[in-house]
Amino acid sequence: MKKTFFSLAVALALAGPACAQWTVQVPESEFVTVSGGVTNTNLNAIANAGGGVFFVANNINGNAGAGPRNIMKVDTNQPPGSRVTLVTSDTLLAAAIGVANGAQADPAATAIRIQALGVNSNGKLIAFLDGSGMQSALLAIEPNSPFNISVLCCDSPTFPVSPIEGGNGMVMAGNTAYLLCDGGFGNPDGDCIKSVDTSTLVNDGSKAATLAVTEATLLAATGDTAANDSINDMKLLSGNNYVAINSGATGSNDNVITVNPVAGTASLLVNATDLEADLGSTDVGYNSVAVDGAGRVWLANMFGTPSNASGDDGVLILSNIVPPNASTALESEGKIFANAGGTDAFIGADGMVYDSVTNRVYVASDGTGNSGLMYIVASTADVPDWTLY
Repeated sequence: MKKTFFSLAVALALAGPACAQWTVQVPESEFVTVSGGVTNTNLNAIANAGGGVFFVANNINGNAGAGPRNIMKVDTNQPPGSRVTLVTSDTLLAAAIGVANGAQADPAATAIRIQALGVNSNGKLIAFLDGSGMQSALLAIEPNSPFNISVLCCDSPTFPVSPIEGGNGMVMAGNTAYLLCDGGFGNPDGDCIKSVDTSTLVNDGSKAATLAVTEATLLAATGDTAANDSINDMKLLSGNNYVAINSGATGSNDNVITVNPVAGTASLLVNATDLEADLGSTDVGYNSVAVDGAGRVWLANMFGTPSNASGDDGVLILSNIVPPNASTALESEGKIFANAGGTDAFIGADGMVYDSVTNRVYVASDGTGNSGLMYIVASTADVPDWTLY
C-alpha cells in the first residue's frame, strides 16, 4: 500500500481533471428496442471494434432462466435511435451450435450465456459462450449483416468434452483468442488459459485449443487454491504481458496477477490486501479489468463486502504499481450513479474496455436506471477521490 501526499498547489492544479464525469452515451432504452422489448437489458460483455463502434452482449437472468441473450452492435457515430443493431440472438446462436455439435447432450445447445466478446485482426467478432449448466463454445461472427456465425470450438463428436469448458472470459491478441477456463466448471486441464487461432474459420467446432498457461503456474502467481482460483478477466498491459484478475469464484483471494501467455508464465502484480488497506475495506471482488493509456489498471469492484457499500464498490484505479503494492483510488458507486442517474451502478463481467483514440474507459452498464453504454475520460492527471490521500 502506498499513499500519495499532495501540496495544496498541486491539488489545485489537478482539481479540474479530478472532476471527470461518468456519462451514459447510449441509454438502455435504445437497447430495449432491439432486445425483444425487455426493460432490463442486463448488459455485461463489451468489445471495442474501433472508430466508435462497439459490440455488447446481454444476459437476462444471469446464469439461469430464459433469455433473451443477444449480441448487439453499437455505432456511436449514428444519431440516437439508430445506434444499436441486433447482431444475433440466443435462438440463432443455439441453432448454429446445435448443428456443429451433432446434438450432443453435454449440455443442450439451447442453454446460452455470452461470457466475453472480442474483435480479431481479421475484423471478425469473436464470442466466448459458457456458464453454469450451459453450452461451451467459441464463435466467429461476421461484423456486418447478415452476421453469419462460424462455430470454432464446442462440445462435438470431435471433442465430446470441450477443451474450452468452464469459460470465464477471453482476450484477443491479433487473431489469437486467449480463453480463461475454470476447472471448477469442468475444464479438463483445471484452471488454465487456452489459446485458439481464429485466423481461419471452421463451422464444426473442431478448432484446436492449446494449453497456454497451466493451472500450476496460475496458482503459484495468485497464491490461491485450485478450488478457489478463478481468473475471470484479462487485458493487455504491454508486449505479451497481460493483467488478470482472480475473482471468478466466491472464495477467490482477489489478487491481481501478470500473465504472459506466449511464454506460459505468470506472477503476482498486486495483493488484494494492499488494495483493501488503501480503501479501508475488508474485501474486494472484481468483475472486469481495463488498462488505460497511462498504464493504470481499472477494476470494476462489484463484489466487495459489505455488498454495495459506498466505501469500496465502484471502480478502482491502480497506479504507481510496484509488485505487490499499488496506489488505489476509487470512483465510488455513489459518484457513478450520481453522474449517470439511477439508484445503483453495476458493470458486467468482461464489461469494461479502454479506447485509446478518445482516452475513454467504456463500460457495459447494468445499473438500475443507468443501463447502457457508459464512459469516463481517463485523464492521466485524474485523481478520482481526494479523500484517499
